[in-house]
Amino acid sequence: MIFCEKKITAKLLFAFLCCSLLLAACDKSETNANNLTPEDQKISWSKSRESSFYNYSFDELSKEEAEELLTDKLQLAYTETLTSASEVLMDQLAETDKCWVESIQYTISSNKKETNYGEYWTFKTSEGYYPLYVQTQTIYTYNEEEKLAYASREVIEVKNVTSTGEFNGKDLKKLISQLSGVYNIPEKDFSVKLSEVLQQTDDTTVLYDTLEAAEKEKVIGKKLYIKRAENGIVSQIVVVMEDNSH
Repeated sequence: MIFCEKKITAKLLFAFLCCSLLLAACDKSETNANNLTPEDQKISWSKSRESSFYNYSFDELSKEEAEELLTDKLQLAYTETLTSASEVLMDQLAETDKCWVESIQYTISSNKKETNYGEYWTFKTSEGYYPLYVQTQTIYTYNEEEKLAYASREVIEVKNVTSTGEFNGKDLKKLISQLSGVYNIPEKDFSVKLSEVLQQTDDTTVLYDTLEAAEKEKVIGKKLYIKRAENGIVSQIVVVMEDNSH
């Protein structure tokens, strides 16, 4: 009799596990109804949240002040893409005893539906010149229906002072390659075009752009483009990512 009860209990447990797996699969399919690829799921950022944001507006914050406001007051977090992109920028633009980040200015503004976090980097050389600037922007949006905060837009912009007659970072192609990797932009889709346009003097060249299509398909869209000055030197590198899945 005890054996039969154990057998029945085992069957019930097995049935319960099967139901649990089915429910989990259903829940996963609902939460992933945005149809993001596994690669794009890794670069998206979201967090459950019961209430909207608060009203803030601060310029020229220190790193510590910005972090406290973003993480403690607004209960948000730095995206992995911004962290990775910052590491790439530091590695490719700063050189020991030659060019370094003199200052970073942090800004945060927010209302109930949106928080805008920005950084402005100023680079300085040992000769006293300012050859490079970096501006980043991360926009967090609150979806009241889903009770979710998510990074809806992120922009990385590198500004190169072209009066020097060259790109003032270490390796232009490597910088573009590594930044595109952070945002899951396939290098094979623009590498040939990049090599060609660097020999031209057009003002702006779009290397990759899925923003419009992604908006229609409710997925993550990305854009990568460069600008050149009249002397043909690259003056700007811009990467944009927009999450339309919420």
